[in-house]
Amino acid sequence: MVLLKTLCANHQDGILIYPKNSVIKIQGLCLLLSGILQHYNMSNHKKCQTLSLIFNWTFFGSVVGSSDCKIQTKDFYKCVTDVRLLHFSLFELAEVVCSDSILHFDFFKIFNQRIKDIEFFIVITSHKNIGNRLSHFILLLACYFGIFSAEGIFLNIYISQHDIASILSTTRSTITRLINQLRKDNIIRYYRKRLILLKPVKLGYYFSHFKRYI
Repeated sequence: MVLLKTLCANHQDGILIYPKNSVIKIQGLCLLLSGILQHYNMSNHKKCQTLSLIFNWTFFGSVVGSSDCKIQTKDFYKCVTDVRLLHFSLFELAEVVCSDSILHFDFFKIFNQRIKDIEFFIVITSHKNIGNRLSHFILLLACYFGIFSAEGIFLNIYISQHDIASILSTTRSTITRLINQLRKDNIIRYYRKRLILLKPVKLGYYFSHFKRYI
């Protein structure tokens, strides 16, 4: 998109690289150039909850809590993979967006996609069935990192089972068991630590009939 190229060209000095597992406290606005971020918050009671995932070429920023709230929350961003971020101010973004109608259109297109991602993630985490959470999470990754191959859809990204468990609010042993079941029934398979979706359509409803995975 023209807007993304313009921002990158104007703010080369603002690009920062963070390694996998880094935890970032964001101040201001950012553009995720590559990788995946896990956006979560933690209350004063030390309760951690994943709010959303952030993918390539997405705007995001810090959430300012109201001082009137009895329970204050703190927002953090964990690097699920190595990431590249572009930092800039709201004024700088507004100046660029308002300078051209094409850039204005690009901004709202990216903004709308971000809203859809949040809605999709809410749907995923609302499933009581952990198997359904996992299958729809894998399909979400396929939308961003999937490459069609002769076997199926190759996910050109690696996320550990520990991180998947953290994102989906479950245990690593549960995720391992579910993935092994999918592999056993030839729904997915691994190739160099990356998943290949052999039967993506069946994956979408595979766990719906398994009450033991609730």
